[in-house]
Amino acid sequence: MMKKALECALILTRKHQLLGDKIALSTDYLKKIKLKDKQSEINKQMIEFLVELQEFVEFIRVKQELRLMYVELVNYYFTQIHHQINFYEIELDRLEFESKFSINMINQFNQNEKNNEINSVQEKLNLYYTIINS
Repeated sequence: MMKKALECALILTRKHQLLGDKIALSTDYLKKIKLKDKQSEINKQMIEFLVELQEFVEFIRVKQELRLMYVELVNYYFTQIHHQINFYEIELDRLEFESKFSINMINQFNQNEKNNEINSVQEKLNLYYTIINS
């Protein structure tokens, strides 16, 4: 079952590549926009898929064929994963700044809410680092 999921992910990755090729060759601006939208949607789905796969990374590493497919996916989406990491690092910095220098610091509820947001963003950030480092 895992093999089929990874094979489907690789098929979507090929479609992502083909869309990129079509975008590069197209001279029609509106067509390029539509193709980029499709490519962005595939990109989003694949990043989410890689996040979900983290529960099964130990299993994937044991089987050579699965590991190779997984590595191919991570390598292909490496830049996009780094964009996500950058986004969450900026978000984390913003939340930490707000929690330290907010006028509402007196209000304990707001402080706890900010801390929960910080923890949530930190977990997402750690997950993306795990994907990159696996």
